[in-house]
Amino acid sequence: MEGLTNGIHAVKFAPIGANGTMGTDFFTFGLTEENSFKIVPNPAQYEEKKSEEKSAPTARIKTSEASLGFTFKIQNPNGEAMKKLWGGTVDATTKKYTPPKVIVPAEYSMSVIPFMGYGFDVVRAQVTADFNPDYGRASLLGIDVTITILDSGSDAANFETPFYKEGGVLFTGTP
Repeated sequence: MEGLTNGIHAVKFAPIGANGTMGTDFFTFGLTEENSFKIVPNPAQYEEKKSEEKSAPTARIKTSEASLGFTFKIQNPNGEAMKKLWGGTVDATTKKYTPPKVIVPAEYSMSVIPFMGYGFDVVRAQVTADFNPDYGRASLLGIDVTITILDSGSDAANFETPFYKEGGVLFTGTP
């Protein structure tokens, strides 16, 4: 079926390219837990102003623009994933991760590749992450990731939605 979008083939990140362009040296933080990837629409926010004399609003002022973001859970991350998310160090021998004293959100380019259908290419994404609270015999260690699409900082679109053929192969023309 043409246009059917289904599944996550990969969620990839790259350092933002020169002059605020889409990065090209992609990596993953690990596997995305099944059914954890969500598109998070954030509608524009408005504030209504009322007068003492009328019950209906006299003005409606936009206080923030609409935006789009994503959330997902990294399943069973390793120290290198934590380092890319939060900074810090990973001991080469013991694999022990040590976070920095102050964690600053990372910024990367992001590509969401579906098994088939429409994906997302985000030029500049703010990446924040926290450990998932579920930790025990019935669950794997996880990190909850929140993505906020930021202004690209250039004339380029903030994100695009490329179309992929089955198997996560970018569609470039006639099937």
